[in-house]
Amino acid sequence: MWSRWMKAGVLTAVLTAGIAQPLQAASPYEYYFNGEADHTVGDMLYMENNRLLVPLRAIFEDLGAEVTWVQETKEIMAVRGEDHVHMNVTADYAFINDEEYQLDQTPEVKEGRTYVPLRFVSEALGAEVRWDGEAGSVYVNNGPETEREVTQPEGENILSEQDLQLLDWMPAMPGESVDETLVSSEQLDSQYPFDWHVFTQENSSFYMIGHDDAEVEAVFAAATAENGGDGLTKADVRSALGTPERWIVKDDLYYNYAGDDTWDLFESNGYYITVFYDLWQQDRVGGVQVMKQETEDASPGFYGMVENEASLSESYERQLFLLTNMEREMNGLEPLTWNEEASVPAQEHSDDMAANDYFAHDNLNGESPFDRMRNHDILMKHAGENLARRQISPVHAHFNLLDSAGHRENMLDEKFETNGIGVSFDGSEPYFTQKFVTGYDLSE
Repeated sequence: MWSRWMKAGVLTAVLTAGIAQPLQAASPYEYYFNGEADHTVGDMLYMENNRLLVPLRAIFEDLGAEVTWVQETKEIMAVRGEDHVHMNVTADYAFINDEEYQLDQTPEVKEGRTYVPLRFVSEALGAEVRWDGEAGSVYVNNGPETEREVTQPEGENILSEQDLQLLDWMPAMPGESVDETLVSSEQLDSQYPFDWHVFTQENSSFYMIGHDDAEVEAVFAAATAENGGDGLTKADVRSALGTPERWIVKDDLYYNYAGDDTWDLFESNGYYITVFYDLWQQDRVGGVQVMKQETEDASPGFYGMVENEASLSESYERQLFLLTNMEREMNGLEPLTWNEEASVPAQEHSDDMAANDYFAHDNLNGESPFDRMRNHDILMKHAGENLARRQISPVHAHFNLLDSAGHRENMLDEKFETNGIGVSFDGSEPYFTQKFVTGYDLSE
């Protein structure tokens, strides 16, 4: 069977007092194999598209595999016992024991050395991988107890009603009949066959109910004091809900939902429960989405349907704006106001990246984020830009951005006063550009 692997990417840039300062410095990575640190390999790791890459010989030799590199065709072949992996630097797919898997990050040749995605090749040969984003450490365990599994044993992670008490603070649950309390004057498009009904609260807290006017299909609620969900941690969730799901199977294709530490996916009683975390605050739960399993299973791919791009773009922009202000008020900061002028260059940059298949602050003409704002006569005392792509939804994008120091700094910087966002799509894959702007007060 085919597999689809989740892609993710984020970038940030800031401008203060007229000086652009891209925040691109990489932290040193630590590599542990079977519990032992290997600083030589750790020093060679680097990050691309939110995926760690490792020299092919280092990882395959640690895993006990024989590896062959064919220079002429750029092919990589690794064999360990009955398992074999076949990759190519020029291809975005790989073969594991003759089954084809889609790659979210291809192998690369850098300074004469060939690198492969660490998690993919490790799990392909049965190893377990754990990533500690805060410490910049990756742990590969090749113990005898590990094996590569692509199916969920029947009955595992089917939760009891007692387990679901963890979510008794949610404003509604899928399957409930819709009444007037679940209908809002603010409705946003979604990538599913329903609209989100948005309910805003004090201190920028909010929740969303997804329905088609008859029955609730999905719910997202920020884990705030206003909603009653504050105080939960990742440890609480996993203790109650068990081991997160790794795969969702749609039309006989395996989709990997286990590649991001900022959220977990659980299956329970016909629901998919996605729990989002703030890893900088002791793995605090930041929000929870509960959706009918049949609704997600019928949704194409990772990103769902884009029937009306303009409408869905506007929805994604609004959701990211709400999430940003929720985060600011939870951290004792003033909420941002919407900046329509800044949203114009933000939209143009998202459109450009989606149309021309790149992901960077500087566009293909060499213009910086701040050049593009000046082109629109936007006067900036302070400015910043966050970018995201390969995110399932605005909620996934928000918590992924929140996990990165540079993006978090932009989001929670007290100097910023306004926000403009633009979202575009390459097919169904969204590109997010978020502008943070404080202008000059010309009356001073």
